[in-house]
Amino acid sequence: MTSVEHIRDAARADQYWALVPQGPGFWSLCRFDDTTGFVGPPMHVSGAIGVHPGVAVAWAQRITGLPGWVPMMSRPGVLVEEAYSLVLEIAHQPRTGRRIVLRVEADPQRPSGASVVVRERWDASGLYSEALSVVDRAEFADEAQMLQQTADGFGLDPALWTAVLPGVEWAHGPL
Repeated sequence: MTSVEHIRDAARADQYWALVPQGPGFWSLCRFDDTTGFVGPPMHVSGAIGVHPGVAVAWAQRITGLPGWVPMMSRPGVLVEEAYSLVLEIAHQPRTGRRIVLRVEADPQRPSGASVVVRERWDASGLYSEALSVVDRAEFADEAQMLQQTADGFGLDPALWTAVLPGVEWAHGPL
């Protein structure tokens, strides 16, 4: 199977490989379900191969044939196949069973001390995706501009933002 065929099949099924640490030196390959945000049970478990992610990636590549893996910031220590990040990058629009969510999150590395982070939130689980966009909060004059520009950037109707936690989180569409 070519890389393009694999990405197409993974995106259609919303199923991606995840590489999960399982204790000192052990790793597992699980399926990450992009319709719910859940990582499933182990489908393959390594022997004691070490804690370094590079060794784990080499082990996973032998099983899956996939050379590219990226960290999941929302699940520290877990790596997901690179196709997932490509699909997220291409998607940038609402998909069935999830909604676009804008959150203002503390970020000490930003001049303002906060970031505006756009993610998907799965309706079935309430879990959040990896960030689709991260911008310093200081880039926006006010809340209205922040919501308008985010809606414009994602091709959304700006009138459909609903405050989940006023001043902190907004979801696109009805709750």
